[in-house]
Amino acid sequence: MSGTPTVTAVVDALRSAQPAWQELSVTARVRWLVRYRNWLLDNQSRLEHILSQETGKPSAEAALEIPYVVQAINYHCRRAPLLLADRRPGPHGILAITKRQLIVQRPYPVVGVITPWNFPLGLSLLDAVPALLAGCAVVVKPSELTPSAVSVAVGGWAEIGAPPVLRVVTGAGGAGAAVVDAVDFIQFTGSARTGRIIARAAAERLIPCALELGGKDAMIVLADADIERAANAAVWGRWPTAARCASRWNGPTSSRRSTTGS
Repeated sequence: MSGTPTVTAVVDALRSAQPAWQELSVTARVRWLVRYRNWLLDNQSRLEHILSQETGKPSAEAALEIPYVVQAINYHCRRAPLLLADRRPGPHGILAITKRQLIVQRPYPVVGVITPWNFPLGLSLLDAVPALLAGCAVVVKPSELTPSAVSVAVGGWAEIGAPPVLRVVTGAGGAGAAVVDAVDFIQFTGSARTGRIIARAAAERLIPCALELGGKDAMIVLADADIERAANAAVWGRWPTAARCASRWNGPTSSRRSTTGS
């Protein structure tokens, strides 16, 4: 487990390593992420076994997280050179006709990623990957209920010899609070209750945070729908991962006839 002093030490080490990572070209950072993607694929079976063991997911559902992460790495690596390039926007009006503008992207030095137990690996790396490509260092704090797969996966970053800008800390709420107190940007996925606490802490420090909080989605079945297909969709949408997903549907909430024209 990682107490507050350990979290502070990890973040201090990341902060020291981050400037050299930022100085690498985007192309060089992409190359490291591609090597990491390959490591994830090489270790996919091991990671899926750990996920299944610690979350209780069936193997078929545990097998979804690595491909999801790999797809995200491919996407962000393809888009990063364009999205992170300097831009020179044109004047926005006659009063700015003589002005010249240059937009230069600068990373937050250390990003803290705090994730829940239902998709421990997918949610952790989906947030860490774009931050790394942007030049940030990243500390991941997974749920204390499911830390193993994330710890092994983050360890793979060191195994490929990548710069020491991705670390993991484990523990309960105290470790998460220590991360919030130490980093420059917080990405949190979890409950609304904890999200409010993090939002207040971030506001007190005047640092940005992004919060993806729990909830449920309505499923609307119209009167002219194919009922068998709708029922199958409702079961699929509600019960994967034993219904432990914030976007899962509660069930039909309306039954009105659709209109397709005048």
